[in-house]
Amino acid sequence: MSRDTTKRDSTTKAAAAKAPKKKEAPKPKTPPKDTVAPDLTVELEDASGRTARMPLSTFGAVRMPIESYIYRRKGRDKTQFPTLAEPVMQTYVMPLARFTSAAAGFDVGSLRTIRLVFDRKRSGAITLDDIGITR
Repeated sequence: MSRDTTKRDSTTKAAAAKAPKKKEAPKPKTPPKDTVAPDLTVELEDASGRTARMPLSTFGAVRMPIESYIYRRKGRDKTQFPTLAEPVMQTYVMPLARFTSAAAGFDVGSLRTIRLVFDRKRSGAITLDDIGITR
C-alpha cells in the first residue's frame, strides 16, 4: 500500500468518526408508575339547590396505597394476590363552615345532599366507610 492510500484511509475514517450520527426516532417510553394521589371534589347542596364545592385535599393529604409484601405461601403469592397494594384508611374532618365561606348564600342549616364528584383525576378508586355530621 502506498503512503498516499494510507493517508486517505485514515483521513476518511477520521471524517466518518466526526460526522454527526443520524438521530433515530425516540423509542416509546413506558408510562411512569402512577404517582399522583387520587383526589375528588366534595359538593354540598342545600334545600334551595345552592351548592358549595371544595377539593378533598383541602381538608388533608390524600395518600397513595401503600406497597406491602405479604408472604403467606412461598412462591405462590403472585398467583394468589394479584396486587401488593394495601388500602390506607383515612379520616377527614370537614367543618361545614368552610363550605359556607366557599359559596355565598349556601345555607348549611338546610343541607340536603352530599356528593363526591370524581373530577380531579382521570382514574382512581376510593373506599368509603362512614360519613357523619356532628355539631
